[in-house]
Amino acid sequence: DEAWVELDLSDDPEQEATVVAAEDAEEATVFQTPAAEEATVVEAPEDVTEAAPSADDSTPPLTSDTEIEIRLQHAAELRSRNKLAESMRQYDEVITITGPNYEAHIGRGVVFLQTRNYERAAAEFTTASGLDNTRPAGSLGLAEVSFHQKHFAQAIEHYSACIRLDPRLAQAFRNRGLCHYHQADYQQSASDLRKAFELDPTLPNIKKYLKIAQNKLRAADEAALTEATP
Repeated sequence: DEAWVELDLSDDPEQEATVVAAEDAEEATVFQTPAAEEATVVEAPEDVTEAAPSADDSTPPLTSDTEIEIRLQHAAELRSRNKLAESMRQYDEVITITGPNYEAHIGRGVVFLQTRNYERAAAEFTTASGLDNTRPAGSLGLAEVSFHQKHFAQAIEHYSACIRLDPRLAQAFRNRGLCHYHQADYQQSASDLRKAFELDPTLPNIKKYLKIAQNKLRAADEAALTEATP
């Protein structure tokens, strides 16, 4: 399974959603946060591409596919501990040895997303999508970059690409629904959030988001009815 970013709308429907990046050890892809639901994007040193080796974070040289997978998992674990520079070094070493690597480019993209370097995050996710366009993590990463930049229409396109690749991605429906919410398209927002709830009722915050969107839709319908009444 892919892991995903959590979007926090909060109890105030006008407050901007917050993107929280995190971790999937199996594929080093995007985004499951091990922290609290309302964690914020992690701050990090400006240059996450250079890090001195640490005895605690050292790993053996890459000599097999199994060791490459171990290195990717180690990089993802470092990322979950906010050791972003060390994590980036691990991803870089994988790419140096193996050449372009889907999981490593996704991991680099997540680190850049966490440090708000959206241009470089988008470049990494685009590279990953080019390596394997049958997996949704690249499109998801691009969607999150667009969401951060408040380019909601573009984010919707990328979330839709995720859904085309896997129509049972509850997280993608939820996140797309939040984008529609920020465009004041409450009908489509409620529709996507309802679908997300149907696919996975345990999805974090889905009941709260759906209720907020439904309340907005109901208020809009009542306002329209009032205006139409002589």
